[in-house]
Amino acid sequence: MRIRDQRDYQAAYRAKQRLLDEAGLLEDWKEKRRRQRASGQSKTLWLIENARARAKEKNVPFSIKAKDLVAPDYCPVFGTPLIYTRSRHIDRSRLPRENLPSIDRTIPELGYIPGNVAIISLHANTIKSMGTAEEHRAIASYIDRMTARPRAMEDIL
Repeated sequence: MRIRDQRDYQAAYRAKQRLLDEAGLLEDWKEKRRRQRASGQSKTLWLIENARARAKEKNVPFSIKAKDLVAPDYCPVFGTPLIYTRSRHIDRSRLPRENLPSIDRTIPELGYIPGNVAIISLHANTIKSMGTAEEHRAIASYIDRMTARPRAMEDIL
């Protein structure tokens, strides 16, 4: 993040805190943030913000909230550890892509609605979005056949 962007962000954050303090709501806001961090919901807030923008862009329904998502420590598909980070604080391009979390829509046409979303790794979500279940099974079958072939040739020799 460029220093100017960081300074702008910090100035806006302090201005928000001043307004909340003047309205007598600062302590309530801080307590809400503490509860979100303790429950793990803060890990998913930036994912939800990005998903909301994608939903608007793709014109699909969006109604999920942080409480609708479970933020697993490991990808349910590959078992790799997930790294939850905000892009404005850390250069995400330097992180291993397979370890970044992503919101998966089980049935894409239904959009981002409770019960139709899960957090998996970006790597798994990218692979999933590239084909149908039948195509993935065909690829897996091909890989199984090709990796079994050299072993069979060794048995012959």
